[in-house]
Amino acid sequence: MVNETCCQIAMRLNGFEAPRAIVPIPLIPAEAYETVFWTRRWRKAKHKDDLWRDFSKTAIEFEERFATEEDCRAFWIQARWGGKPACARCSSTDVWSELGGTRFECAECGHQTCLTSGTVLEKTRKPLKMWFRAMFEISSRRNGISAKELQQIMGFGSYKTAWSWLHKLRAALVRPDREHLNQGVEMDETFVGSKRPGKQMVLVAVERSGRVRLAHARRADEPTLKRSCDANVARSAGVTSDGLASYNRRTPGARDHQRSVQKN
Repeated sequence: MVNETCCQIAMRLNGFEAPRAIVPIPLIPAEAYETVFWTRRWRKAKHKDDLWRDFSKTAIEFEERFATEEDCRAFWIQARWGGKPACARCSSTDVWSELGGTRFECAECGHQTCLTSGTVLEKTRKPLKMWFRAMFEISSRRNGISAKELQQIMGFGSYKTAWSWLHKLRAALVRPDREHLNQGVEMDETFVGSKRPGKQMVLVAVERSGRVRLAHARRADEPTLKRSCDANVARSAGVTSDGLASYNRRTPGARDHQRSVQKN
């Protein structure tokens, strides 16, 4: 199942949650979220999530939809501007394209806006089709993908390039305005890593619908757990934890809190 990447990445790819289809998309102005548009490949949409759900879910669909560089540019423009490019300086839509549709010059102020400016792909010299393919490979694998695997699939000459692309696209998957976990939430902590370099603590918050929040922490004391809870869990959500003393009545605040303690 495609895991939210492509459209998300193209948005600042602004950054969503399994099990919806992920798609890359560049910075989308707030006013574009309510834009009503029709295109040959996209159904009428009034919300940005429609781009996610409508993104290709299989390799065959992906190859058909993004067969050319022009197809990729059309999707990027749809995602970033709602189908009509706008000036980054004055927001005017009275622009004309240059350099094969990769740059737009404003007829009112003369400012030039590049197709990928202000996004994770700014100043890239690689074709959009290549980036889209990498986004699809990263988002469509249930168990993730390593930099080595990405290097082999994309034909990169060096591991360093694959590692750089992988981490850049992964970072773009985090949506800054993502909703808090708002259903039944279970909180816990675990340790990750080998014994030699030293294991690191990771705080975990899991929503029953499947969404997950992870955070590296030095300790599992009350202030740390409270900050994690406030940052990731909605105030209306119920919280379940184990019997750790740090999960006291102050940690979840006003949230309904239940402890689940296993008895030997």
